[in-house]
Amino acid sequence: MQIMDVTWGKAARVWWSIFWRTFLITALLAVVFGFMTGFLLALAGLEEKTLLWSQLVGIACAIVGGVWAVKSVLQKEYRDYRLALIPSTEAQMQQSLDN
Repeated sequence: MQIMDVTWGKAARVWWSIFWRTFLITALLAVVFGFMTGFLLALAGLEEKTLLWSQLVGIACAIVGGVWAVKSVLQKEYRDYRLALIPSTEAQMQQSLDN
């Protein structure tokens, strides 16, 4: 396996790829679940708790969006490379001892 140097250009491409995916999915989730949260709290007569619950829903959406974006980018092939998860040296040694 050939390991490539990490350049600023490659780092910027990966960052941008993660950023726009996170932003897009988080925004979509926040709109949908934020509306549902506000609507349900209004129906229940709990308008005073809307800010707290909206913030919690927003945080949950950001976490889900961020994890989804990273998973998506790890599966993506760029023009001349792709990201890969490889076992650490310690994990490789442990696996060879287990066999």
